[in-house]
Amino acid sequence: MAALKQFENTAGIPEALIVEDSLAQAQIISRMIEAQGWACRHCPTLREAYDVLSARKSHGRAIRALFLDVFVGAYDALAHVTRMKTFTGGAPLILMTAGASHETTETTLGRARQTAADFVLRKPFKPDHIGQIFEACFAIPDQAVPRQHIVVIDGNAGIRSHIRRILEADGYRVSDFADVDNAVERFDMAHADLVLCEVIMRGTGGLRGMHHIKQTFPHVQVVAMSAGLEGRISGSRALSMSRQMGIDAQLPKPFGDDDLTELIRLMLADTSFLD
Repeated sequence: MAALKQFENTAGIPEALIVEDSLAQAQIISRMIEAQGWACRHCPTLREAYDVLSARKSHGRAIRALFLDVFVGAYDALAHVTRMKTFTGGAPLILMTAGASHETTETTLGRARQTAADFVLRKPFKPDHIGQIFEACFAIPDQAVPRQHIVVIDGNAGIRSHIRRILEADGYRVSDFADVDNAVERFDMAHADLVLCEVIMRGTGGLRGMHHIKQTFPHVQVVAMSAGLEGRISGSRALSMSRQMGIDAQLPKPFGDDDLTELIRLMLADTSFLD
């Protein structure tokens, strides 16, 4: 059977890589992606995918999106998600699955959601699902300009929801988590542009968590938020402690929507989008 057309992509067309051992499935997915104005490249094996990703990275020509089937031949690709993301330059990694003979689709989807993948798709999916992913990830779909990604960590679901709504309306991509442990476990911080984190939190705690993020990912901007803890510590004291630990900025609660957006814009003003 003829292989999918391989795009060298010298015209600046954004390109997606499909890692899928079924040629028929790869052709279907390719047509969906091409309908978005993108080009596609298909790799039927993990080895070939690594070769392509490595070559692209060494030449500074990273792909714009990676579509990875959970089961590629005899291999469970979930074990490769973290490593593959080191080659993608921040491009979204989308896992796809219809399950397998040895486990249900729901079981596979559950395992997939525990990885560092950006999205998980149940097969068969529709072109609208691809469009939604591209809309979520890229500011200008036709040019595949990545949206800056902000991570919000706060134990208060209402506060997380409000911040997400404000920042998404301002054009940012937002991920939110109830605590630092959950954020670090489920999200690859290397792909964040900025982290908003409450100082006083359960588990690892905001101060220790923010310090870990800054030490491990120094390029990520970190903003400490706090109103303190009634009867025990003031908001100003909590934020002062974060400042002493080298956190980039402080945002006292409660804050106005304009205060939030203006601080974010100032902090990300010099952050360039991925080439």
